[in-house]
Amino acid sequence: MEAKKAQGSLEYLIIIAAVLAIAAIVILFVTGSFGASKSSADVSKCKIAAAKCSNEKATSQGAPCDYCERDCPEPLWDECKAGEPDKIIGVECEKTSDCKQKECNTVTCTEEGYCEYEPVDEGIECGGTGECKSGACVFEPKIESLSFHSTSNPINIFVKDNLAYVADGRFGWKIFNVTDKLDTPKLLYIHSNNNKFVRKVFVDNNKGYVAAAEEGWKVFNASKQDEIYSNEIANNGVVYDVFADNDYSYVIANNNLSIFRMDKIQKPELIGSLGNSFSDPSLFVKGNFIYVTSGNYLKIINATDKSNLKIISSVYLKYSREVFVQDDYAYIANDKNLSIVRITDKTNPVLIKSIQLNGYKAQGVFVSGQYVYISDDNGGVKVINIEDKNNPKQITEWSISSVLHSFVKYPYIYSISATKGLHVGKIENF
Repeated sequence: MEAKKAQGSLEYLIIIAAVLAIAAIVILFVTGSFGASKSSADVSKCKIAAAKCSNEKATSQGAPCDYCERDCPEPLWDECKAGEPDKIIGVECEKTSDCKQKECNTVTCTEEGYCEYEPVDEGIECGGTGECKSGACVFEPKIESLSFHSTSNPINIFVKDNLAYVADGRFGWKIFNVTDKLDTPKLLYIHSNNNKFVRKVFVDNNKGYVAAAEEGWKVFNASKQDEIYSNEIANNGVVYDVFADNDYSYVIANNNLSIFRMDKIQKPELIGSLGNSFSDPSLFVKGNFIYVTSGNYLKIINATDKSNLKIISSVYLKYSREVFVQDDYAYIANDKNLSIVRITDKTNPVLIKSIQLNGYKAQGVFVSGQYVYISDDNGGVKVINIEDKNNPKQITEWSISSVLHSFVKYPYIYSISATKGLHVGKIENF
């Protein structure tokens, strides 16, 4: 009887031991300590799949990336199919006070307590000019030519919606339809301006403003191009540039800067002017300040009181030709340079950087995002990254001869060449 009891107790202990062993094995599988569901090889392979998915989604948002289920552990399927290789992390590791110093099979431990594996380039295919770096394709920035119109004598361009307004260096202005970027821009309208040349066209709030040089300045209804109103400015000389903002028009000539209220297109109201000697000027308006390039200077004018304009500061910049203002910086095309001026204090502007470009003459400047586009008279369109204002870097160049001005509506750029006409290009990889 006692022997049977002992035997039963032994069998009971064996059953308990077996249950505990099975539980331990399950725990090992769950924690990843047993098996290879999140091994180094698995994570590296999964990162490759996620990088591949990212490249596919760049051209097709609906790419399914089904191979993620083959190449990744199930917990990482979502990250892979989202094309996010940086979120692919590996097996858990023991966290320490300084987790990054914790060795984890030759890789580092992140602050979240996971082993972080370096992306693997092997297996990533990058077509064209692409280069695989850190598990992803990197392509060189460029501007791809799409179409052009061999219009003669263009000197300036403004783009609004799908219309390009081109100032003609011999007579009048022209309007092109640029809806189809791959097709030749379609000429819609020509105004002869009494067979006199035009310096610039600017469009704002359905009104077009024309710096008509010796013909003064003109205003037209942008929805009815042939509805044109001519205006004269006393002792204005030659009108070089126009700008418009919030129903105010700013007109600059070699002897005068004038501001008009444009409530009534048929009868603009002169509300302020500044007599000054301007040399081949261009202007840009932002807020209550007017920025004028004139000869060898950038001049800043306080227009808070539009009836009492005052020049409050200036910066010497040799051969200043055009200015563009973004945030607290003014970007100037001058001589062969791009010059960057900090204008946080309008009474004390500071030149923080001037870089010489490999060109002939910097004629025009346009800023879009963190890039400056310089139109060079004989060096094409040069693109400069200005993320670091103290260290701007040219990243690419669009080779077009005799470029005088460019206008950017990302991802497209419209440039005019004095000898080659109107060009349309696409900005890629930046």
